[in-house]
Amino acid sequence: MVYKSINIVGISPDSWEGAIQNAIEEAAKTVRGIGRVIVNAMDVKVKDDKIISYRVDTNIYFKIER
Repeated sequence: MVYKSINIVGISPDSWEGAIQNAIEEAAKTVRGIGRVIVNAMDVKVKDDKIISYRVDTNIYFKIER
């Protein structure tokens, strides 16, 4: 079995989990067989001393179809 990975940045106004889910949903629009997600980095965007968005840098792994 062979896997390929792509790098996706997910963003959510609500949570880290939402940002990860958004990354997975976006990747699933063009690839099938997602089996693993690794979060490489997490950060937040801040405005007026408040968090306005959560961001995750991910590698999304999926099976290569033959």
